[in-house]
Amino acid sequence: MADLNDPARRLAHLLGETPARPLDPALSAGVRQRLLARSPEAWPRLSWGLLPMAAALAALLVFFVLSATRPAPLSFTVGSGAVAGAPGDWLGSDEVETPLRFTDGTVVTVAPAGRARVTETTPEGASVMLERGSLEADVVHTGSSKWRFLAGPFEVAVTGTRFTASWDPGAERLDVTMSSGSVLVTGPVLGSARAVRAGERLSVWLRDQRMSLETIGAEVEAAVVPTSATSQTSDPVIDPPATPATSVATVRRSGAQAQRGCGLLEQLVSAQTSLVDARPRGQAPGGHGRAR
Repeated sequence: MADLNDPARRLAHLLGETPARPLDPALSAGVRQRLLARSPEAWPRLSWGLLPMAAALAALLVFFVLSATRPAPLSFTVGSGAVAGAPGDWLGSDEVETPLRFTDGTVVTVAPAGRARVTETTPEGASVMLERGSLEADVVHTGSSKWRFLAGPFEVAVTGTRFTASWDPGAERLDVTMSSGSVLVTGPVLGSARAVRAGERLSVWLRDQRMSLETIGAEVEAAVVPTSATSQTSDPVIDPPATPATSVATVRRSGAQAQRGCGLLEQLVSAQTSLVDARPRGQAPGGHGRAR
């Protein structure tokens, strides 16, 4: 039986090809030494060559892990039929309101004749642009909520609140009415960011460069002088309440009463004149003797 301890003979036996003649012991020993020996110079070159590939594999692994663990952006449906909406689509109806329901529970309702679109969605919120008309937003506060509502050159930053916003591009007027919570409004005329809280209404007339911030239901409106070029703001100017005008009916009634008074006075004067004329000639006023 062939000696299978020799590496060369073992390889030949496995291949089914036993050598026809005995191998040279020196050659067999050299082959065995090369198979069993470890090259100290090959390993460093092999390790440095694999470093770029290992770094690429690690980066790819990190990308997939982060993609799998990061929350997906919010999605939303449009209308009562719950049709899936997509960022960039113009939304609104001339006859009925259009509700937008987001996966975090936030509901944005576009009023009839209004027009809006969702420009971007993120895991924390969305950006909504109001082109015209009005909308009502009921934003759910999650602790990391970030919502933006754009109307012309103005921006309303929201974390969790309920409010109504309207924008008239023709008149260039913005109205923000707060039901609960608070928002920060930025844009022209406002100067720095303007806070609007529950129970307040902010109105901005861009064309007239003026604004007002009032409490809902109050009769006095604070009209703020527009910001100057040096960013100096003046104190709010309180418009005095208008003096009630006298009604036409009141004037007419007063005139009629004056005419009746004049008529009575004329009758009294006429009666006194008649009495004087009817007195006997020669009789002194208030006397009973005859005139001499």
